[in-house]
Amino acid sequence: MTHILAPERTRSIALIGAAIGIGAPDERCADAPLALRDGGLATGLSAGGLSAAWHSIHLTPRRSDGADPLATVSDLAQRIATDTASLAQARQRFVAFGGDHTAAIGIWSGAARGLRGVGANGETPGRFGLIWIDAHMDAHTFATTESRMIHGMPLACLLGHGDPSLTRIAGPQAALAPENLCLIGTRSFEAGEAALLARLGVRVISIEEVQRIGFAAALAEARTIAARGTAGYGISLDVDAFDPAEAPGTGYWEPNGLHADEVAPALRALGGDARFVGLEVAEYNPHKDADGRTARMIERLVMAAAGGA
Repeated sequence: MTHILAPERTRSIALIGAAIGIGAPDERCADAPLALRDGGLATGLSAGGLSAAWHSIHLTPRRSDGADPLATVSDLAQRIATDTASLAQARQRFVAFGGDHTAAIGIWSGAARGLRGVGANGETPGRFGLIWIDAHMDAHTFATTESRMIHGMPLACLLGHGDPSLTRIAGPQAALAPENLCLIGTRSFEAGEAALLARLGVRVISIEEVQRIGFAAALAEARTIAARGTAGYGISLDVDAFDPAEAPGTGYWEPNGLHADEVAPALRALGGDARFVGLEVAEYNPHKDADGRTARMIERLVMAAAGGA
């Protein structure tokens, strides 16, 4: 299915939508990009001092329509990777909105592909870093998950583990090296995915550690890991990383989460960092956000990360 292109493409912040829900039990998160667009997100960001415009919204079929999950996720990944590769190569900062977290496969594979051949000041062309802020690890493969839901697999795919149709979007090499990945806020995971990340030596900052050292310190360490020897890095932010009282609009409510009052100020440090290429916001479900509380939090966090007012 084709995607919708906005007429203006030379803004400072490019907004991308990944309208996919087939990788999650509740497919209604696929409605998130259109809900955010129609709710005036770009206007709100522009009012806060950012030049923001929608670059593209990628549409996908649903499981309820008889679509195959693996084929659908793979197709979206290839399409959205084309966008993020060109944006990353041009050093045009972007913010991408899911949809379920399978969108991360294409978003960050594309960014990694776009940064290949881009290197300066000792950076290694082709290397890309990622900060994963999420209640979950999302590092399963089909061999380790019982649910077989692909939204629990994107990190494994980015690291080169999983179905080849999902691990090769960035090219013959994995999109991400484990030494340039850091997870923040983890508090719900299963043995198989934890074992993979432990074997690869990935740094995981659990919610308990975040509460002990503070989110700002956790993010500072994560940025060091993601930026070390890379041409750039991104941040993938799952709405369920936050406490459900602040962010009810998501498919999974995990108690004891992060708080926007601590996260937003820390994200402001990203605004002037030229190595920061983009942000992803995943798993927002507008159908569970009756009072718009979660949408307002998302706008606040994007504003902070992008350097707005």
